[in-house]
Amino acid sequence: MSFGRAVATVSSLTLVSRIAGFLRDILTASFIGAGPAADAFFVALKLPNLFRRVFAEGAFSYAFVPLFAGIAEKEGVEPARRYAAQIATLLLAALGVVTALAMIFMPWLVIAVAPGFNSDPYRYQLAIDLSRITFPYLPLISLVALVGGMLNSVERFGPFAFAPVLFNATLIVSLLIGQFGFHAPVTALAWGTTISGAVQLIWMGWFLKRENLLFWPRLPRLTPPVRRLFINMGPAVIGGGVVQINAFIDVVLGSLLPTGGISHLYYSDRLYQMPLGIIGVAIGTASLPLIARRIKAGDVEGARYVQNRSFELALMFGLPAAAGLAVAAWPIVTVLFQHGAFTAEDALFTAHTTAVFGLGVPAYLLLKGLQAAFFAREDTRTPMWVGLIGMVVNLVVGGTLLHFYGAVGIAAGTTIASWVNTILLIYFLHRAGLLEPDERLLFRLRIMLLATAVMVLAILAVRAGVDRLFTLGTLPELGGLVAIMGVALTVYFGICVAFKAIALADLRSILHRRQV
Repeated sequence: MSFGRAVATVSSLTLVSRIAGFLRDILTASFIGAGPAADAFFVALKLPNLFRRVFAEGAFSYAFVPLFAGIAEKEGVEPARRYAAQIATLLLAALGVVTALAMIFMPWLVIAVAPGFNSDPYRYQLAIDLSRITFPYLPLISLVALVGGMLNSVERFGPFAFAPVLFNATLIVSLLIGQFGFHAPVTALAWGTTISGAVQLIWMGWFLKRENLLFWPRLPRLTPPVRRLFINMGPAVIGGGVVQINAFIDVVLGSLLPTGGISHLYYSDRLYQMPLGIIGVAIGTASLPLIARRIKAGDVEGARYVQNRSFELALMFGLPAAAGLAVAAWPIVTVLFQHGAFTAEDALFTAHTTAVFGLGVPAYLLLKGLQAAFFAREDTRTPMWVGLIGMVVNLVVGGTLLHFYGAVGIAAGTTIASWVNTILLIYFLHRAGLLEPDERLLFRLRIMLLATAVMVLAILAVRAGVDRLFTLGTLPELGGLVAIMGVALTVYFGICVAFKAIALADLRSILHRRQV
């Protein structure tokens, strides 16, 4: 499969997931708002998701996929399947221990994640109870990540990309059940989180069987590929999970804010993570196995081509997303979340935080392609050291600014840290001779910057005429947001197409460029 087709497959299915996710968030905001119960649930959701994204989908996938792809490329499918079976046994054993310990020591774990809850007995105890319900999600979704890595390595990107749709659908059903009185909504959401892990695992297992890759765990042997996995995983925990670890730092700092601070950060996170989820995850998911297989086959030029196209796609969507969130955060938040228990004051605080987070979107998207370029070459140490620097920047800047600007200060720390991380990775990749921007990338970047600047002016002009609609009710608010987004997208993509920064012929050439 070509890089373009892989990205299109993952991004289109991720878009479906994000739409389902926004429906879930809209219902969550309406039913439980941004109060203490919401704060407690978001901490309970963050705990297993942090481990999942950093260890399972982050460090594990970054270390596992190149090794699995290499075995499949050189030795065939059967040795690769035996290797996956051994790794699954080790993964289940390790996560079983982690889950058991977490359930026992949850009171202390919640304090570590949300130290500010210690002064609020209700939020603290509720977070403990909900976290004990959600934590078994970790081993289930980690197996999903392993299976997803296997399918991605044989260029079946669709099933893993669709799995989050099942997560969101399960939580929506759980939330509706809770709202109608069967359980408290937050308790229903917690149970729905764990149940969704089982649903996704069944879904992925079916596709694994179709590809003749289904396996049963088997006793592991410390073969060189198994040892190599653990050697690569250590640094990849930080290098590959830097965005999620920074999000974890945000939760820790947010727990020090007054009630509602964590909720405002969560809803802002959901908005700026949308382009990251749709485009960034697609870039990382598609480029890692494609670059890895081309490197194993000795196709250096092919690997560089994929890298340049990943950067091009990141900037093509990251620049307008950043500008749009920065200047139109308030109408977006108002239309999506200001309903029911979510007040106008909540919307204003969330909008300010979203605008600052939005400025980091291009860095987040570039980061996915940059990490893939290192991890495909089994270099997990460079992203690790750069990630550590970024985390220190986030902790220092966010920890300082929260005293003056609250959640906005925390968002500023994350945004600055992400740009530091991205710039350093570009520097090291270029210094190693592994990053050579081609003329197409440089030309298109100039046009994209011009189009983004004009788009900002267009958004400001439209907002001057429609901002009054955002106090008149749902339908006028929706009409105003559609007007803003319609003009923004028309201006940006119109300029890019007119100056050939986006060309249908080039897109077709990407879609038909085949693997070696």
